[in-house]
Amino acid sequence: MVDTKVINSYLEEQEIKHSNLGYRYLLTAILLGFESPPLCKKITDLYENLAGVYFTKASNVEHAIRCSISKKCFKQRIHSKSC
Repeated sequence: MVDTKVINSYLEEQEIKHSNLGYRYLLTAILLGFESPPLCKKITDLYENLAGVYFTKASNVEHAIRCSISKKCFKQRIHSKSC
């Protein structure tokens, strides 16, 4: 089992803010991926599982994760012009 502190540290290094809902979804997705690697074969299945954990829709999970990552990419693009 992977330690959540390691995942938190990684997400912080990626400059994904704790306040973003996508952060929580990413943290849980990574944990689920380590616990059950077959969940990661189809991203839509992973979104469905996360939606079940958080009592929401898979489309909401996908949107929150995409926005968290996009904000990071946007920030990098401003500084380095690439992402």
